[in-house]
Amino acid sequence: MLKSYVFDLPVDKDVIFTDHKGNYKKKIEKQQRDLIVKLPFIKPFLEPDENILLITTGYSRMNTPDQILTAWLFIYLKRSLFVFTDKRIFHIPSTVNYGYRNSISQILFSENQSVTLRGSTLVVHCRACGDQEKFIGIRGKERKKIQVILNMVTREEAEFQERYIPGMDRAHLCPHCTRELTRGLYDCPNCKLTFKRKSKLRSLVPGFSYFYVRQRFLGIINIIMELILIGFLISFYLKFSQGAESTILPLMLFAGVYVFQKIAVMYHSNHFIDEFIPEIENVKPLSAL
Repeated sequence: MLKSYVFDLPVDKDVIFTDHKGNYKKKIEKQQRDLIVKLPFIKPFLEPDENILLITTGYSRMNTPDQILTAWLFIYLKRSLFVFTDKRIFHIPSTVNYGYRNSISQILFSENQSVTLRGSTLVVHCRACGDQEKFIGIRGKERKKIQVILNMVTREEAEFQERYIPGMDRAHLCPHCTRELTRGLYDCPNCKLTFKRKSKLRSLVPGFSYFYVRQRFLGIINIIMELILIGFLISFYLKFSQGAESTILPLMLFAGVYVFQKIAVMYHSNHFIDEFIPEIENVKPLSAL
């Protein structure tokens, strides 16, 4: 592949600025350039012989509880960038404006796993461990081209992946030293950068669980909802204590809703921690220091 540079990042211009048939399109070049300016942080993560083939948008993986808890808000909370190279796919959870959140993971092209595109869903299946992850909302304009890229990645091009952990489906990378992180261990084994940890107690304080994982919008919503629920609980309790026995059912109902809301917030906020959020903001890669 021919190596060129766009905004100091290595790209294959014969691929990144063309459609799925290999025809150059000025509109595609503009779209890719608009996205590549979001990626100045990615250079230290790239191998010396690695080229960027395509950048697209989508959403981080979600399970059913996530969809129930966030509803339509997922289009803001789960926005992500997907960077296809000739070696792997980088999954980058982002802000609403596709800004970097110091979280990045890689999906390897290797014989240990399969990567397929089903409609708008990117499916990663680990043959060795049996895990499967789905990333929805892959932009329609790039789907045919993604299929071409997935078909052209050969086994020989993925041989260098064997120095990584074989059999892993998706591995997060340290935003400081760029090395692989260990799932469930919230300290980088190489540079000792610390990441946010799960806890069952943070949800006791309204909004704190979300502010801890830097989801401030959700934190504000959580505070408002809890204050409303607490207001109803106090109101019904006062009426019940004054002898209004008819308020016992709504009192129990709102008490149940309040407890459920606490458990849901604990679960949902801990789910964000799986994306490895550094304790400190704006972490710089070692090679950039």
